[in-house]
Amino acid sequence: MQQGVPLVGSELGDTLRGGNVNDWIQGNGGNDSLYGGNGNDLLEGGAGDDGLYGEEGNDTLRGGAGKDTLYGGNGADLLEGGDGDDVIYGGSDGGNWRVEGDTLRGGAGNDQLFAGWRGYDNVFEGGSGNDTLTGSYARDTYLFNLGDG
Repeated sequence: MQQGVPLVGSELGDTLRGGNVNDWIQGNGGNDSLYGGNGNDLLEGGAGDDGLYGEEGNDTLRGGAGKDTLYGGNGADLLEGGDGDDVIYGGSDGGNWRVEGDTLRGGAGNDQLFAGWRGYDNVFEGGSGNDTLTGSYARDTYLFNLGDG
């Protein structure tokens, strides 16, 4: 699949949308909404309370600082909340049978991590703080470090 042109937001709240290629989308400051589209995308929220939506493909989503919400979508995704009280969803809502093998990492803060509807083979790492980790139907792995909440 073809590589897209990097999309970089401002210090304000931006809405940035990828396309049918492998996109790199960076929100920077502000409360941003980032949409990957099709392809294997990299989405980075930066500072602010951001919403990141991987959509199709094997995506990497990094929330950064702030209270972020990450949605992996279809594919085997890596979702990292970063600092702040983040909410992370591995799969998409609805009748999705293809969600598998997501890695969800909370980071610092009181995070909520959800496998997604009908997901399986997910890896959860809450990080520091008092986190809530909600698995899927089968074969999930939960990683904890000494001192995690």
